Amino acid sequence: MDFEKLLREAEAQQATEPRELYEQLPSKVPGYGYLRDVQAQILTSWHERRGDRDMVIKVNTGGGKTIDGLIILQSYLNDGVVPALYVAPDKYLVKQVIDEAANLGIAVTTDPESSGYLAGEAIAVVNAAKLFNGHSIFSESRDPGHRIPIGAVVVDDAHAALATVRSQFSVTVPRGSATYSALLTSFEKDLETQSPDILLDIKDDVGSAFARVPFWSVRSKIDDLRKLLREYEPDNKLDFSFDAIRDVLPLCRVVFTRSSVTITPPCPPIRRVVSLGLLHG
Repeated sequence: MDFEKLLREAEAQQATEPRELYEQLPSKVPGYGYLRDVQAQILTSWHERRGDRDMVIKVNTGGGKTIDGLIILQSYLNDGVVPALYVAPDKYLVKQVIDEAANLGIAVTTDPESSGYLAGEAIAVVNAAKLFNGHSIFSESRDPGHRIPIGAVVVDDAHAALATVRSQFSVTVPRGSATYSALLTSFEKDLETQSPDILLDIKDDVGSAFARVPFWSVRSKIDDLRKLLREYEPDNKLDFSFDAIRDVLPLCRVVFTRSSVTITPPCPPIRRVVSLGLLHG
């Protein structure tokens, strides 16, 4: 039995200072013996402000931000802040994070509903679409008994995640859908008043212009808009975008083009996601 390794494991489970924590990780693979200087500087600066609710950490490409993010979350877990969530932009980067965690010997899971995540024994690694969607397991609209909590979260490549957030909180109805035709019919007079030529281009399926429905028309016809969108069935069965924006539908922009109509809130309603103290990486 390797008693020295057991001792290092016990020490690593208690350490919260990030450099000390990194050094005490007992199962790092060869080549991960020491933090690079830039990583150590970032983690030291973060540790001095670890009590702040929101932080933005800017790291150059290749600067080792994945390791920084994992160490930050492990430090929170060791400090009793549980559970810990790592959000990558897409499923491919999720795998990279999991591989990096394996190199460090840090426990991770891809299932935020697992006992390991909920007990703070493993960091959950998910893509941005898992966190931000109309049926999110982290949502306030979920039954409190089945709502998944977040103690600390790192959002990796936040600028890339924003594109996913905008997509998840925006309804796009393609021209071939009956809902597109119904929406165009509902707002036809309003669009004609705004720009009759663009309306004709859209109806004739030519040009590249767009036409936005006036906000007062959206408000006056909100019941019709809500009904038509509730009846819309997107080809993607995992598209829950309407559920994500329905509470702010009166505030949304409705824009027609020859190919689609999009309904987008001015600001994504991410407050539907509970306990979201963002640590952007």
